[in-house]
Amino acid sequence: MSNKEPLDGINQNTKPEDSFKHGFYFQLPGRVVGIALTVVGFFMLISLYIVPMFIGFAILVFGLYMVTGASGMDINYSHNIYKEYNRFLGLKMGKWNSLNLYPFITVMSANKSNKASDITGLNKTVVTEKALGIYLLNNSHRKKILLKRTYPSMEKAKAEAEKIAELTGKELMKYNPRRLLDRR
Repeated sequence: MSNKEPLDGINQNTKPEDSFKHGFYFQLPGRVVGIALTVVGFFMLISLYIVPMFIGFAILVFGLYMVTGASGMDINYSHNIYKEYNRFLGLKMGKWNSLNLYPFITVMSANKSNKASDITGLNKTVVTEKALGIYLLNNSHRKKILLKRTYPSMEKAKAEAEKIAELTGKELMKYNPRRLLDRR
C-alpha cells in the first residue's frame, strides 16, 4: 500500500484528533492584493455583461484563493492516520493516509522564506522566518512530512515532539538519511 492511497474502511470524513496549521500560502502583501482582486472580481461579476462576468468570476476565485488559501496536517491517533490538507474558503481538501509508513519523528529546521524583487530583478529582498519543525520520517529518512512548525527554541520543540511521539507510538530520533547504494 502506498502512502497516498485512501485507506480501506476509513471514511474520508473521519474527524481529526489533532490539527496543525502550516500557515497561509501568501503573506500579508499577497493577501492584500487578493482582497483587491476579490473586490474587482465582484464588481465585474455584477456588471451584467457576459464577458466581464466570466472574467470577474475567475478574478474573484483567484482573489479568494490568495486570501484564504492555507495548508496543514490533521492526525487521528486512534486510527493511526494523517491527512495533509489544503484549505480554501474554510474547506479542507485532502485524503487520509496511514502513519505506519513513517516510524520516526524528528525535529529540524523548517524555515519559511519570502522573496521579492523589483521589475528589473536587481533589487532583491529575502525575508526568512526562522522556525523548527516536527517531521515524520520513513525508514530511510529520505522522505519526510512536515507535521508542525514550532518554536525557535530546540528544547521546546523537542518537548513537543516527545509528546507527539508518545501519542503516535513513533520513535524520536535525529535526522540521518541512510545511503541506499554506494556511489561508483
